[in-house]
Amino acid sequence: MLVLGSAQAQPTLPTFREPVVFDVGSFPYGLAAADLLGNGSLHEIVVANGDFDATACNGGDGGDPGAGPNGTVSVLRNTGAWETDPGAGLVLEQTIPICDSCGPAEIAVADIDMMDGPDLIVSAAGTTGPGIYVCYNDGTGHFPLVQYFPTPLPVRGLVAKDFDNDGWIDVATGVDYCVDAPDTDKVYFLFNDQSGSFNDPNAFLEIDLGTPEGLPPCDIVAADFFHLTLGPPHPDVVSANMWDNSYTEIRNLGNRVLNAHTTEKPDGCPYTAWEFEVITTERFNGDAFDDFAVTEYASDHVDIFLGHGNGTYTSYCDDPDLRIPVGPGFCWGIEGGHLNGDSKADLAVTLLDSDQVHVLVGNGDGTFPVDERFSVVPQNAVAFTPIMVIIADLDQDGIKDIVTTNHNTDNISVLINDLVVVPGTGP
Repeated sequence: MLVLGSAQAQPTLPTFREPVVFDVGSFPYGLAAADLLGNGSLHEIVVANGDFDATACNGGDGGDPGAGPNGTVSVLRNTGAWETDPGAGLVLEQTIPICDSCGPAEIAVADIDMMDGPDLIVSAAGTTGPGIYVCYNDGTGHFPLVQYFPTPLPVRGLVAKDFDNDGWIDVATGVDYCVDAPDTDKVYFLFNDQSGSFNDPNAFLEIDLGTPEGLPPCDIVAADFFHLTLGPPHPDVVSANMWDNSYTEIRNLGNRVLNAHTTEKPDGCPYTAWEFEVITTERFNGDAFDDFAVTEYASDHVDIFLGHGNGTYTSYCDDPDLRIPVGPGFCWGIEGGHLNGDSKADLAVTLLDSDQVHVLVGNGDGTFPVDERFSVVPQNAVAFTPIMVIIADLDQDGIKDIVTTNHNTDNISVLINDLVVVPGTGP
């Protein structure tokens, strides 16, 4: 157990207990943590089980592998037994059937219908039943009703935000990176019809990213990246475009007006490509502007983009310290959050082929001088394939923990943070 005392010369590296593993459905991908009862209780874990290998497709160079027959969402209840019986810390409470022969991909939690607590929003890839599925909370943390809202193409990247500032949660989702077809560089916006549904055809927008090859994005995030001078903040979207070696900022100008601006790697910028997979957003350097970080699978690096609020970013093309080596092990998932008790954003990154999560501890200026890799595999267990990651406080000790979906072993790993902060002595 690591105890954090007085201020450190360098950021404190958290330590984690032995990983604890919990079974879920086939080929889990996206996951989220949330208080599904909405009453301040322990955070539960929800997992989207795609039932097909999302690492097997080659996107712009190959084909969509389709999907298996049993796309589901696993709901794991948090018992709080992390000190006494960590193996019983989560209990599989529900397996929600989502669709036949589609591929649940990412998952978000938000109160879509403004009733009965947080609902589950699921994006679906695969060749059958692509689109958005909403699992409605009945007020007890159970989800007996699932409603389907189709999209023209399979989708993966997902965010749930109030994009039109009407008080109701909307959805943005990007075409699945496994789709092998031209002119698939799309992000779809589904606006809430103020009843908890997305049935109004006039409230559906298809945004063309305008990427160099017109291939699908890999992942998306939302934040106020592009500040407007008048009116309230509007959440914008940034997409990581793996096959097109670019990123796209979709600027939200209000009144459902959205403009896409794609940025390719500038001439003279070192390294060969921007092969961006998964994206996360935080304020990494402590200013008032939202930043983002992306993984580069092929080169085992994380790239930091520090936002200026006007559509421009400082990247490793300007400062080499903003390109951070991770791995080895083929990095994929990434999540920003706070892991060592201070107010500076950290990162957790999954390493597919080395069965680890790489923790990068932030210095508050956009750099990450302290890092370490932690196994997601318990002793005497078989090798896993950690693919996506979240940061959440599962044991309610005030210090956040790590959860990964292990794509090829049909389970998740929980790493309980062993850091203890002495009140009044943190950095």
